[in-house]
Amino acid sequence: MPRGSGARYAKNSRMFLPEGDSRIAQCFSFGTHSLSPDGTADHSSKGRLHSVGKQLPAFLRTTLLLTFLLTMLFSAGIPLALATAATVTETSKDSTTPAPTATSPAPPHTYIVGVSPFLDKSVKDEVYRSMIRLVVQDLPLNSSLTIYDAYNLKTITQLTLPNVRVFEAAKTRANQFAPAIGELKQFLAREQTPPAITTTTTSTANNNTANGQFQLHFENAIRLPQFLDFLAENVRVTNSSTATTASTAPTTAAAINLMLIGSPLYKDAQEPAFSMIEGYFPSDGHLQASREQSVYGFSGNSDSTPNSTSTSDSSSAPDTTTLHSALLTPHLNVHWMYFGDPWINDLHKEKVARFWTLYLHRRNGDIATFTADFPTALQHFASGAGGTIASGKQWAINKDQRKIEMLRVSRKVEATDWLTQGSLSDTAQTPPNTMVGPMKIGIRWQANIDLDLYATPREGAQTLFFQHVRSPEGYYFKDHRSSPGREYEFIEFESPVDVREVEAFVNFYKGDCSGGPQGEVRIEFDGRIYGARFAIASEEGNMGRTGRRQAEYWTKVPVLEILKLSGTQRSARQTIER
Repeated sequence: MPRGSGARYAKNSRMFLPEGDSRIAQCFSFGTHSLSPDGTADHSSKGRLHSVGKQLPAFLRTTLLLTFLLTMLFSAGIPLALATAATVTETSKDSTTPAPTATSPAPPHTYIVGVSPFLDKSVKDEVYRSMIRLVVQDLPLNSSLTIYDAYNLKTITQLTLPNVRVFEAAKTRANQFAPAIGELKQFLAREQTPPAITTTTTSTANNNTANGQFQLHFENAIRLPQFLDFLAENVRVTNSSTATTASTAPTTAAAINLMLIGSPLYKDAQEPAFSMIEGYFPSDGHLQASREQSVYGFSGNSDSTPNSTSTSDSSSAPDTTTLHSALLTPHLNVHWMYFGDPWINDLHKEKVARFWTLYLHRRNGDIATFTADFPTALQHFASGAGGTIASGKQWAINKDQRKIEMLRVSRKVEATDWLTQGSLSDTAQTPPNTMVGPMKIGIRWQANIDLDLYATPREGAQTLFFQHVRSPEGYYFKDHRSSPGREYEFIEFESPVDVREVEAFVNFYKGDCSGGPQGEVRIEFDGRIYGARFAIASEEGNMGRTGRRQAEYWTKVPVLEILKLSGTQRSARQTIER
């Protein structure tokens, strides 16, 4: 639709229009005042007719009015009579021809757009122009469009496009849907305030700090799990059957075409531990969890097949109340449009795309488009294109990965060389020159089991581990690419810590290991790498349980001893009591 770089406003409508679209500007009519291409009201014809009418005598004006009405009735009656006669003649020719069977009109196509309220100003104009093009040009007849705030879960605007030929014209649509376009414009023009929350659960890597507090960034953020819950509660889709009667139950629901305009990296002020920042993404354990356990979990019927109703007595007529009130599960054709390059690397993009694909599959949906190219996403969305980006990738939920944790893609492989390379003989043998500074603590092992590292910088501070991956002092990292024989994870305290106050433990979380797990612990401090062996007595995991009776599933990391400071006095808790 855009044909120039300039822009102007159509008066009264207050709607922003691309320069050159005079056919759109002309279509906005309010009462008897029509807008001309230059935006001024045209009263000339009305004025001329009014002045002529005032000059005629009263009886002549009445005669002209009656003549006009009779002429209109006569001209309308001719085609009606001809049509009736043709119908009678055609019926008499072949009286055996059955009358056509009336069918219910096809259900409207459902289009939904979920947009982030925190879009950057540089992309708002593109979003606005694209939505206008969708409404006045690309949206098919017999369809409905609703645009939502996909973070705050609010309706921005909605419209219904009837199956009438006159709505094939762009100017008819622009005139009819001017209020809806205006509501979208107001939403995009409004400066949205991000959640006013500071949290102590984010690391310092990519966040601003102030007095030990950290703030999440919500640019382009949407909350997909909550948005889908909102749609399930508020959107009703007409079933795709041609008719529904008391004796036939609807079995399928028409598909919903859903376009998401915002970041695929989930960020939530209320659930900061599950935020996909700094390379983090959810494990498959979230896809098998309940909603109480994870924001990515499921409650109720989470299968990908539509819900259906049944009756124990097939010979009896079904309850019509149950049939018509049953909520059908519509299939979601998802077209995800994001801006820029939010990925750490290609592997990070693949992991996030895989997770959302599997997540949406459980909610009876497929990601048909996943791109930063807005025209491509809009074209696929308007055409109702289906399919999935997972075609040929053989993505499937790992049923053995039950742990609810956030995994991380490392920005630089060399960042873990201190833990994965070399042997104990290469580690430092002399104590550090200072007691305070940044520190890394990591473990590695070879058995096909699940071990977890816990570390606290000082008494009373937050403990970092797989379910709490960020704190004011640092972060937890587990390499999701590790295979049996190459397992490792570490915790980095980016803020200086006192080595005499740091405590660390290793837990045997899951698996079986004859003789108990063994591995190696590494500590990077004061520019040196220290190492030592560790062992756990138990031969099976305890799923992270704590307490005095769980001591055999844990081992304490002797930080001072590993740093060759074993003679240093310090107060340390000898048991795990969290």
